[in-house]
Amino acid sequence: EHEVRRYAKLPEMAFYWEDPTKLVFDPRKELVVNVEHIIQDNKNRFPAPFSTMPDYQLQLFIDGSVKAAKERLRRNYKIAVPQYFITAGTIQLLIPLCLAAQDIADLAIVVEDYGNMYRASTCLTLDQAMNNARLLLGLIAIGSIHDVAFGNIMATKNQIASTICKFRRVSHMCPEI
Repeated sequence: EHEVRRYAKLPEMAFYWEDPTKLVFDPRKELVVNVEHIIQDNKNRFPAPFSTMPDYQLQLFIDGSVKAAKERLRRNYKIAVPQYFITAGTIQLLIPLCLAAQDIADLAIVVEDYGNMYRASTCLTLDQAMNNARLLLGLIAIGSIHDVAFGNIMATKNQIASTICKFRRVSHMCPEI
């Protein structure tokens, strides 16, 4: 508090968005995923065994998991978690993709809002996704966003440390988390 007294007026709180609707996925918009680009530029981000699969086989897995993610988003738009893309100064949404099992995320696609549609052309590891979401929402909010997105109730700050691991659970029907 002593340091704060040196300033006549404190700066305004930082805002990273003009339109709060950018923080929420709109299931009425089309989601277009550039699967070929995701594979070509980001194959090293895929967990084993997907990182060593032939591109065509991996494309089939991604297509199926994107279709499942779209269905989950229609039921619960809050599964998409916002992140701030600092170099462009924009909000993007992170959507978990389940490649190996229907309720365990393996990575997250990064979705940009183009007004009447969403477009995804890259992906992040789960650790990258949680770190990026934390930058915008803060550690406490990550627990809250995770709770809303994944149907989980976390009671204390101490449980936030385990959120990175729990981000892998994407089914809102898994109350045991």
